[in-house]
Amino acid sequence: MADSTWAQEAREDNWVQEQHAQETINIMQSVSEGQIDPTIGAYEICSLYEPLLNTDPEVLLNIWVVLCRATKAIGRDEDVSHRLGHFVFAIEQAGEVVNTDLRTAIKLNGQTAWTELPELSITFRIYGMEIRAHDECQGGWTEQGPGLLGVTTFGAVFLEQTRKPSIMAFLTSSALISGLEIS
Repeated sequence: MADSTWAQEAREDNWVQEQHAQETINIMQSVSEGQIDPTIGAYEICSLYEPLLNTDPEVLLNIWVVLCRATKAIGRDEDVSHRLGHFVFAIEQAGEVVNTDLRTAIKLNGQTAWTELPELSITFRIYGMEIRAHDECQGGWTEQGPGLLGVTTFGAVFLEQTRKPSIMAFLTSSALISGLEIS
């Protein structure tokens, strides 16, 4: 069973006090621990977020930020990374989300929800692959090692499974390069 400390810490953050954000953590934890199938978790996430996307497409960023927190904490376990990767692919397969008023696909920065996984790659780069400057880490550079191992393991598993890895591969490698540049 995966360590659930990340989920408890995420629940306590101020930015996730809304009901949908708390439920995102619950679903992601259940998927990562193997309590529910990733496809069922994806269905639950899509059902939770689709009504919200009509008024605020940026709300889906919560999903990706929670995914980044989970992969940083527990992604080094390949089984967990496989489950979370399958979860993301199941979200992608959910089809387009149509705005009920406009009858058009909902987009965020030109990417269609869910089929293009809007903002996943850039969120993964910013929040997942983040490498902080040495003076921002109490434990120094090595403090960041376990989290980076988790996200790179997830990234590698995800890239092995995906049909369109180029964007994710580019952002993952550029995040690692930028981390080396600040050292």
